[in-house]
Parts: sequence; structure tokens; C-alpha cells
Amino acid sequence: MTVSLSKNKKKVDIRKPSLHVIPAYGRDYRSRKAVLADLKKNLDFSIRDISCPWDGRVASLQDIEGDYKQIVVRYGKMLRRSAVFELPLSE
Repeated sequence: MTVSLSKNKKKVDIRKPSLHVIPAYGRDYRSRKAVLADLKKNLDFSIRDISCPWDGRVASLQDIEGDYKQIVVRYGKMLRRSAVFELPLSE
């Protein structure tokens, strides 16, 4: 979401910078490509971000896409890897 300021005609992006999530329901991924495919399918991810009021809850991309600039997904064995995706996702 962008807001246009009337005085100087600049558009300001008021979305929050990023949201950290992990796969929900015991799912795990081996690649960034698999994470992206499931994000596009709107599968659930568990929010793991202490700056978010919904920390610990489950959400899909559809639920969070308009509020954040990017999503950071932790995946792999023991959540060792991370992938950053700019929102909205491109097709």
C-alpha cells in the first residue's frame, strides 16, 4: 500500500519491512523453489516474528501480502536456511 502526500507528491510505502515465518504442520523444504511454490499455493506458514502481534499463529500468503514488503521463510533441517521473497510475489 502506498500513500500519496499532497504537499510534495511523494508516494510513501507504509507497509512493514518484513515478516519471518516457518512452514506449518511439520512441513519442510529442500529448496527455495519448493518454498516459493507452496507460498503461491497459499499453504499455511507459522509466524515466528516477535515484532508481529500474530507471532505463533498460522497464516497464508493471502493473509499477509498487503501488510509487508517481504517475507523471510526459514526452512531445511533445523531451519538452517532462509529465503527472502519480495511482496507481492511475481508470477
